[in-house]
Amino acid sequence: MNLRQKAFVDTYIAGLLGEKLSAPQAYLKVYRTKSLKVAGRESHRILQRPEVKEYIQQKMSELAMSGNEVLVRLAEIARNGTNTEKLKALELIGKVHGLFTERVDVTSGGEKLSFKEFIQSYGNIRLPG
Repeated sequence: MNLRQKAFVDTYIAGLLGEKLSAPQAYLKVYRTKSLKVAGRESHRILQRPEVKEYIQQKMSELAMSGNEVLVRLAEIARNGTNTEKLKALELIGKVHGLFTERVDVTSGGEKLSFKEFIQSYGNIRLPG
């Protein structure tokens, strides 16, 4: 990948994260061509190259947050944000931990079922024994 292609890919990645640039738009910024048709064709050609795909994957993994990082940031907001931000952060943290799971029994009327009764309640399933 040459320097201009790297500049295009960096502009494209930045555009994905911030400015919302498409690949042809990023190409137009770096290569200064006026033809959107050429930009579309050439940006696609560059993005298909294996070394470019690998570079994009590496950059995106560097920029991405891990699940733990997301939870740490949500915890910071839950402790220090406005009331609205705190509520939303706590709701999201609670969902991750399964604290708000509603369970509705729609098959047994609240009575306990054996495994065999449970399986048979789904139709003509016959179990041995």
